[in-house]
Amino acid sequence: MLTQDHEQLDIHIIEKELRDIVKDDPNIRISSLQQSLYNKYEYQPSYFKVWEAKQKAIVRAFSDWDKSYQLLSKRLKALTNSNPGSRVIWRTVPATVPGCAIFERVFWAFGPSIEGFQHCRPVISIDGTFLYGKYRGKLLITSTWDGDNRLFPLAFAIVEEESDDSWYWFLRCIQNNVTNQDELCVISDRHPGIMSAIRVICELTHWHHRFCLRHVASNFNQKIGNKNLKAMVMWSGMENQLRKYQITRDRITQLNADGDKYLRELPVQKWTLAHDGGHRYGAMTTNLSESFNGVLKSARNLTIIALVELTYYRCVAYFANRYTKARVEITTGERITAYAKNIFNKWEKKTPKHSVIVFSHEDSLFEVGTPINPNSAYRGNHRHEVNLRESTCSCQKWQVYKIPCSHVIAVCKYQDISAMRYIDRCYCLEEQVACYAPRFCMVPDNVHWNEPDFPVLYPNVKLRRVKGRPRSTRLLNEMDLGTEHKPRPLCNLCRKECHNRRTCPTRTVAGSTSGQIE
Repeated sequence: MLTQDHEQLDIHIIEKELRDIVKDDPNIRISSLQQSLYNKYEYQPSYFKVWEAKQKAIVRAFSDWDKSYQLLSKRLKALTNSNPGSRVIWRTVPATVPGCAIFERVFWAFGPSIEGFQHCRPVISIDGTFLYGKYRGKLLITSTWDGDNRLFPLAFAIVEEESDDSWYWFLRCIQNNVTNQDELCVISDRHPGIMSAIRVICELTHWHHRFCLRHVASNFNQKIGNKNLKAMVMWSGMENQLRKYQITRDRITQLNADGDKYLRELPVQKWTLAHDGGHRYGAMTTNLSESFNGVLKSARNLTIIALVELTYYRCVAYFANRYTKARVEITTGERITAYAKNIFNKWEKKTPKHSVIVFSHEDSLFEVGTPINPNSAYRGNHRHEVNLRESTCSCQKWQVYKIPCSHVIAVCKYQDISAMRYIDRCYCLEEQVACYAPRFCMVPDNVHWNEPDFPVLYPNVKLRRVKGRPRSTRLLNEMDLGTEHKPRPLCNLCRKECHNRRTCPTRTVAGSTSGQIE
């Protein structure tokens, strides 16, 4: 039993006490572990002693860092054997010892995810995040949206760094192993490696690259430094009508010439709904990929094999739960997903006040009038052209979201036909069931794993972190600070932003250390 007399308590004893706690929650804070020891034994070892004990507990629970690389090829081989259709792509560097290799990159995608993606929207989001274990590296993730607007993890990779070459390699792995869709939309931030790689990929395919609007607005704010203009950038990017987009865009031009110049340098089709052409299905950000990064955060300071296993079991849980949910909704008589139903019902409520004029039955061409709306910034009282044959409406909501807008619904009611026939197939519950119908199969226990015909892997020693506590979270940026809701820290002297007491311009110039204001 631990007592207060154990000032020189061995780290191995502390590790034994913390082993089960760390296994259940690898991301638990050191302070919480200290408190746990104190609550149980009224003894609190030093921060660094507990930190070192936690690292040893992680190794015991999730295998040794170096050994995990040697187990990884066996694990992935067993996984692909158990789950047909799964894909694993390696890149290694030959070692000086025969039969050995240095790990550089690995890409993996599970068979059920690849099969289920055929029933999702033809849109993917890509993002990268760093690993903070014993060895440095980056985790690359691509995900998409299912018909209920939920995250659908698609493929993963661990690479040495985010570069032009690593992003190009990752995108080519997706193209060759995950999807053969020619018309695919890729949403990302504007990381130089992504921009360079996607430019080459788009030249080889008919893929469409779109920017994450949240990153565009954040970069705009960092450049211009105006929160109100940042909000206007978000509004203009989210507008589906060209007319409404132009109103907000012109206002930005009037208020700030530098902001106007900044936006003019961005291809308008890459950050606005109004000019998108319907490729992004209304998806404006990479939030889903980033949210999955948060899900994996607890494993990003673990061994490489533990990280791969977590992605596997997360996908297993998603498929099991969502398949059951979709089947239940079908048995209750639902035809479309809850996400599409909510949008459809919201727009349907507007139709009673719409007027419909037939211009051509043969061409399925109609004019729909909307009433004056004093509560809207745009006041209403407009005319919209609906073409059922070409699946277009001049408001562009139909083209953007692939769900009939209120004008289309009004025309369908006038024609006495169901507007749901014009909802994109990806929102049908049948497609949602088909999306999650592929089954994940259990991987046998490691005692049954076969030796793969693969070199013995070793980690790249150049990526090994220096001694000391590694950073367990990334530095916050402007988006994390939530500047539109949370104030920036203020200087203690002048109570203004963007500097602190030490660098305050009002501080006495003549070497004063009293902190008095001049």
